[in-house]
Amino acid sequence: MKNWTVNALESLQKAQGKAYELGNSQLEPLHLLWALVSETGLATNTIRSLELDPGLVAQTAERELGNLPTIQQKELPEPSRELQMLFLEAGNLARQGNGGAIAGGGTGMIGTRELLLALTGDRGRAGSVLTTFGITGEKISRALELSGSDQAYQGDDESGMAAGQQSALDLYARDLCAAAREGKIDPIIGRDE
Repeated sequence: MKNWTVNALESLQKAQGKAYELGNSQLEPLHLLWALVSETGLATNTIRSLELDPGLVAQTAERELGNLPTIQQKELPEPSRELQMLFLEAGNLARQGNGGAIAGGGTGMIGTRELLLALTGDRGRAGSVLTTFGITGEKISRALELSGSDQAYQGDDESGMAAGQQSALDLYARDLCAAAREGKIDPIIGRDE
């Protein structure tokens, strides 16, 4: 797990804590989905950019978590086979650059971006929750690309922008404050100097 970003590790830890709290014997992709969408971050911003409510996705995931089998004696949950397969898929996405969704190819780092994309291919409860909201891998890839979050990671940082690259805001927007400071725009009528 040395090739995981800090945010991805925190999400995994939160998912494991939730599984322990609920008394689940296995850590499932559904726990990870809940962890990703229950806190503000790349996953929630991406879902919000699809004009969906990440809070509603989190509530639905939590309701589904209540249907998972529990054990009487709480113990540290082991990753399920499905979750292990999801980790492998996230690793493949990281190496490939999300099928071209990451500018400049893959860095090999597994972050919340790769985990979210891998979750869209899940055939279990987590995938079912995402399908219920119409969230697909294609939509997530496109949303990441439009938001500028498809850039390579810097080390284990998920800031999303590599050195020397411009954000989408810098590329497509005009900084009116900077233009005013440089005297490049007309003064507002009636405003005192």
